[in-house]
Amino acid sequence: MTIEPTHESIGHRAAVMLVRSPRALRTAARLMEFVGITVTASLAFVPWQQSIDGAGRVVAFAPIERQQEIDAPIEGRVTRWYVREGSKVKKGELLLELTDNDPDILKRLEEERTALVSRKDAAVARATSIQSRQKALISSRAAGIRAADSRMAMAAERTRAARQAIEAAKAAMDTARLNVERQTQLLTQGLTSQRTLELAQLESVKSTTEYERSQAALQAAMGEELALSADRSRVEHDLTAAIDDARAAEAGALAEEAMAAAELARLDVRLARQSTMQIEAPMEGT
Repeated sequence: MTIEPTHESIGHRAAVMLVRSPRALRTAARLMEFVGITVTASLAFVPWQQSIDGAGRVVAFAPIERQQEIDAPIEGRVTRWYVREGSKVKKGELLLELTDNDPDILKRLEEERTALVSRKDAAVARATSIQSRQKALISSRAAGIRAADSRMAMAAERTRAARQAIEAAKAAMDTARLNVERQTQLLTQGLTSQRTLELAQLESVKSTTEYERSQAALQAAMGEELALSADRSRVEHDLTAAIDDARAAEAGALAEEAMAAAELARLDVRLARQSTMQIEAPMEGT
């Protein structure tokens, strides 16, 4: 009896054959899995300690017993040695003597120091002089302002007097004019003389002239007051500017003094180093 395969069973087998891995690939995968398991098991028995035991002694020098460097305070040359390699020395013992490459260095440094001291003293003297000048200028400004205020007060008083004089002159002028009018009417009525009228007219002219003179005096007093006010401002501004200039000059002198002092300090350090021509042992050793 023969069974004919159906189309469904044929398709299933074809799909299984397409999905199944090749035999060589499956064999390689099993081999790699075996190697991995073997290596893992071997590593469990391998010793991981990478050190060995031993016996001995480790010696460490104390910081003061280590090799020490001896520095020269100046640049120069060694003129004399007092020790040799391997010599035992104590702390403070003389090791060597130095000399500068320039034999006249100390003399020149001393001359430079003298010049710096003179420069510093001159700056101090200039600063002191400028400070005195500042005090004099401040005093002069105060005195000048007081004098200007006094002159302005007197000018203001003259202005007030001129105003009062104008009022008095105006009143006299008005009175004289009224008197002329009255004398004219009286002359018309025959109650006064021509001479009296002329005298009234003369007085009216005088009072008018006095009024105009008072106005001119008032204008002059007001102008003087304005001029004195401007002069006061000028004196104050000029002396203030002079004081500011003196302060700036004082700051410059003080800065110069500070620079000279700094250079002098640096020079003293150089002189001290140049004076230290002997090198001593900083500690006991070999």
